[in-house]
Amino acid sequence: MSLKINGSNGRAEGLAYDYEKKEQDKDFQEMYAALVEKKRATLKETLEEMNARRQELKEIEQMSKFTEVVRRIMPDGSILVTEYRDGEMVDRYRKKPKLKEVPDENTPPPKAPDGTTLTAQQEMKQVPRLNIFDNML
Repeated sequence: MSLKINGSNGRAEGLAYDYEKKEQDKDFQEMYAALVEKKRATLKETLEEMNARRQELKEIEQMSKFTEVVRRIMPDGSILVTEYRDGEMVDRYRKKPKLKEVPDENTPPPKAPDGTTLTAQQEMKQVPRLNIFDNML
């Protein structure tokens, strides 16, 4: 901001303006110092609240970290294992069931030339030892 000084009257006005400006600056400095003191007084409480919030966030984060293993028995007797970490699927694999051999009922047993059935030579198939559908019925 520029101030024009015209003659001797202008010089007196300029000095008055400088004096008022210094007074305003002094008032502003006092007001600013009061605000700083007020903030400094509540600083400890504010830091304690902030640390409490950080601790709560850490606890919530720890609670959200988990590992979950889900096992599903499939109709063929295998077990589908799915592993989740923090709600996201990490690993999925299938455990094959233990199988046993049983005669295949879909193919007829072979017959000897004389017409007798040869049960020892019948085709075999592998089925799970534990069939979930048998347990349900």
